[in-house]
Amino acid sequence: MSDTKKHFKKRLIFVIFCFSFVFWALLSDGGKNVELTYKAEIQGDILKVSGNCDLPEGSLLTLSALSISSPLSSSPGMETESLIKVGNGYFEKELDLSSFPDGEIDVSIYFYPTRKEQPEKVVEEFGKKGEKLEGENLIDTGDYKAVWFEKIIKK
Repeated sequence: MSDTKKHFKKRLIFVIFCFSFVFWALLSDGGKNVELTYKAEIQGDILKVSGNCDLPEGSLLTLSALSISSPLSSSPGMETESLIKVGNGYFEKELDLSSFPDGEIDVSIYFYPTRKEQPEKVVEEFGKKGEKLEGENLIDTGDYKAVWFEKIIKK
């Protein structure tokens, strides 16, 4: 075989390999990074949370509010949780924090694809154990994956 034919054959194999890789990358269902922004504010004893995300319609988020105890306090912090349903990329929720002491409140939003209440389409997109989730806000327990967003505000 001549050098020209060998060179052409090598180029052809390389081009086929490159196209195959690009085609595979386009069709593969890689990890999904959840984009979420929110604001949290206290008005009186009411925590108001609202935000935007790129989660599918009907996805459920968990909103958690935790009072941060002083290291000198002997009482544990107060905590409350609630589910928020995403609609058109938007979510909002109000929580009554009248039983919380004044001070810092940890306001966290979690997305768990593993919640039994999640719609089936959400579980399909992110995996039964969140195995398709990626990103900087990822929590990986070894048993499941979730994403977590946190803010500290004052009451």
